[in-house]
Amino acid sequence: MMIPVEGRPGLYRDSTSGAIINTSTTQASVSKQVREKAKQRDQEIETLKEEVSEIKLLLKELLERI
Repeated sequence: MMIPVEGRPGLYRDSTSGAIINTSTTQASVSKQVREKAKQRDQEIETLKEEVSEIKLLLKELLERI
């Protein structure tokens, strides 16, 4: 049996498992896109952190040579 989630159209709770089920394909698609963008942003931030660390190491080496 599916119980509607109060205040959230398109979301239902499965009375057996307690899982929340999204019956709106549009909402599910938008939600997936948001997760993918967040994942991509997190990867870009990690890449930038690694590049900054590499630049810091190179600057330290340069300063040691001077």
